[in-house]
Amino acid sequence: MKNAILITLLIVLGCGSLFAQVNIRQSSVLELEKVDSKNFHQVTIQPESFTLEFEGKELMVCAGLTEDLFLHTKAETDINADFNSYFFIFKFLAMEGNADYLPIGPDEAASLNETHGAKITEEGKSTFTVNSLQVSGEKKPISAFDRFFMALWNDQNKDQFIDKNELLHLKVVVQ
Repeated sequence: MKNAILITLLIVLGCGSLFAQVNIRQSSVLELEKVDSKNFHQVTIQPESFTLEFEGKELMVCAGLTEDLFLHTKAETDINADFNSYFFIFKFLAMEGNADYLPIGPDEAASLNETHGAKITEEGKSTFTVNSLQVSGEKKPISAFDRFFMALWNDQNKDQFIDKNELLHLKVVVQ
């Protein structure tokens, strides 16, 4: 019986979820809260820069000003075939190596990696500091927003298919 419980625990832990693989940090790691009536999480941040910490070397991010973002960033999506997905392969921006912003818009997804502004830590995690959001080509500080939404996708198995456990929908409240 103990072996069955241990195996079950290892399977649950081994499957993981994106929730456990992405943190948002300001002065400390911020708690992501599940919104019961909706199918997303919520985090409250100060009106200043924040850092995304994630497992692996790359995190794909779509950001928007409304919850409609989540309608176009769904699990069970092949990013090579679904033209309506904001994660469609040809919508990823070629961001600068020193990028410190997230683009906002339906045709602008960010691939956060070393080439596009992410840093690798000594522990093997990656970090990306967000100083602003880019709306219609103009960068605005986080303090210019009262909220925004992010879809975070970590393609763990590198199959370019958005599996349910690889996707996190997040409402960010700025206070």
